[in-house]
Amino acid sequence: RPVFAGDTLWSESVVLMKRESASRPHAGIVTVRTRTLNQDGEEVCSFRRTFYVYKRGAPELLDVFPKARTPIDASE
Repeated sequence: RPVFAGDTLWSESVVLMKRESASRPHAGIVTVRTRTLNQDGEEVCSFRRTFYVYKRGAPELLDVFPKARTPIDASE
């Protein structure tokens, strides 16, 4: 379906499958189906994708998030 300037789009994904990585114990392979709906609830795009993700606590994720040069100010 076509999408036009001014349309409002929403996307949602559902996990179809997940499995452990055979070669990397701190990671897994996830397959999801994603679809995008317009403001009328019509599906305008859909796709299936498979991707590699690190598991929670994986050493590869330690200290990845950058440290801010200045602390965040909650009053702003």
